[in-house]
Amino acid sequence: MKKLNFILFLSLLLLPFMTTAQINNYTVAKKEARVPYDSLRNVPEIEIKSLIGQTIFFPEDAYIKSKGGYKKIFYSTPTFASTFTYGKEKEVYMPIIGDKTITSYDAITNRYFRIINITEKDNLGDFCFELEEVNEKEEPINIIIISDPIYMTYLWTSYDKPRFLTVGYLKKTEPKFS
Repeated sequence: MKKLNFILFLSLLLLPFMTTAQINNYTVAKKEARVPYDSLRNVPEIEIKSLIGQTIFFPEDAYIKSKGGYKKIFYSTPTFASTFTYGKEKEVYMPIIGDKTITSYDAITNRYFRIINITEKDNLGDFCFELEEVNEKEEPINIIIISDPIYMTYLWTSYDKPRFLTVGYLKKTEPKFS
């Protein structure tokens, strides 16, 4: 019995020296889950990226028209609302004559745009929408001429956000108002 206990004790003592282990490090790409768009709401408060692929419409707006157009919202290059330029303003998409920070009212109003992509800056609620102009049937306008995308800044906390309607929401609420 003593011999068996001694062998058992010795094997338990030497076991850590006889075993080997292999540790591998794996990097798993984090895939961003996207919730599908629910057309019962115009702009989802939490899952704004669910708007990717949706068509939006910019209705007439007396306030925007009184300002001369859309100030620092639409650009020809990707831009975020919280990007500071320190005196060197980026030129907006189709600026009005005399002010390169205001997009012409007529260039956006009563037009349809498809949201191609939405990029968020540092999880701060500061978004850049990549837009493609489409017609009422949601077909691209410039089929022959490939046009550059339009970029729209969208700061979630801003009171002066661009005012638009998603076409899905517009179609569902249209019977209520007609």
